[in-house]
Amino acid sequence: MIASKPLITPEGASRPRTRAPAASPLTALREHWSARTGTTEELGRGCLAISSLDSLDGRSFLVAGTLSGVLRVYCPQAAEFRVDDLMLEENLELPILQLATGPFLSEGKVTALAVLHPRKLVVHTISGAQSATDEKAASYLTLHKAYEHALERPAYNMVHGAFGGAFGREMLCVQSVDGMLCVVEQERVTLRRQMASALLPGPLVYSPKSDCFVTYTSEMRMECYKYSTLATQPSAADSGSKKLTADWSVVVGEQAVEVIVSRLSKALASSQASPPRRNLRVAHE
Repeated sequence: MIASKPLITPEGASRPRTRAPAASPLTALREHWSARTGTTEELGRGCLAISSLDSLDGRSFLVAGTLSGVLRVYCPQAAEFRVDDLMLEENLELPILQLATGPFLSEGKVTALAVLHPRKLVVHTISGAQSATDEKAASYLTLHKAYEHALERPAYNMVHGAFGGAFGREMLCVQSVDGMLCVVEQERVTLRRQMASALLPGPLVYSPKSDCFVTYTSEMRMECYKYSTLATQPSAADSGSKKLTADWSVVVGEQAVEVIVSRLSKALASSQASPPRRNLRVAHE
């Protein structure tokens, strides 16, 4: 962090002229498109996703899920919202905690939509109906349930990725409110593991380079659990009260809002950034 303070000049001395700072890219942002949901609906932190959804014309869709259980898929076409921008609206009748898109099916590289509910993880496929005027564009979308898994404990959040170096497919990892990790590989649950520090759930991310999960605990520290460690340890039911030990941990000392895995340097190594409420902390692998 770089701190600055005003310059002190002798009395009567002329102050040096300074140029006005250039406009920041953030201040130059403009609203491109917006849409209003219901007046009583609320969205959680992970209830937005952007994906092509294997559309015929390669368009990107905005998927939004509310805590009221309403799932909507938009396809913005102009600056102003139009009725045909909303291509799917369906009430799933359960609160939507988080959304994710990826190849979660065993049929190959088909983009699916994973929806996390408090007690259930459901994976859907979305297909488009052909438009009468344009054969390559879909006029509306339909939702189809591929499979679902009932969760033993209330869910908090989830991440997805090619755990263990999987090729051509991705798996899902759900964190419960008491710190248990449940890995779902397509239509089956492969493992359940209890993390060491799990008084309260926190942010959870997956690092593809190190094949590990990074979380932020209520003890104000960042912990890492490698997938190989989770796979070789006994399950939560077999280990009794024994909990996993983190592969490494870093004490931050303040509450974190989010943990982000990103490449912040020219080197190939990735970094975990944990933005607390006032500072930004970066840990390199």
